[in-house]
Amino acid sequence: MGMETGFWRPKADASLEVTLTNSDGWTEVLLGKIQVTRIDLLTDAVVRTESASVSHTSGQRLYGRSRGDLMARPRPLPPPSTSFVPTCGPGW
Repeated sequence: MGMETGFWRPKADASLEVTLTNSDGWTEVLLGKIQVTRIDLLTDAVVRTESASVSHTSGQRLYGRSRGDLMARPRPLPPPSTSFVPTCGPGW
C-alpha cells in the first residue's frame, strides 16, 4: 500500500488547490471547493515516474463528515454497486 503526502492550499473564495505525492511514483494536482460539510476535488494534472504502479490520468475525491466522523471516498472511484467504506475515522 502506498503512502501520500501533500499540501492543501485553501483560498479566500472557498476554492482549494491540493498537491499530493505518492510513494508509488506519482504526483497529482487536484482542484475543488470547500463546502459546509464536504470537499469535492477533481484532478487537474497527474505526473508519473516510469516505474509508477498506477497509470491513471484523472480522479475524483470526496471528503465529508458523517455522524461526526471524517469520511473519504477512495480513488479511483469504485463501481456504483460497491459499498462505501470510509478510509479514515475517529482518532485519525
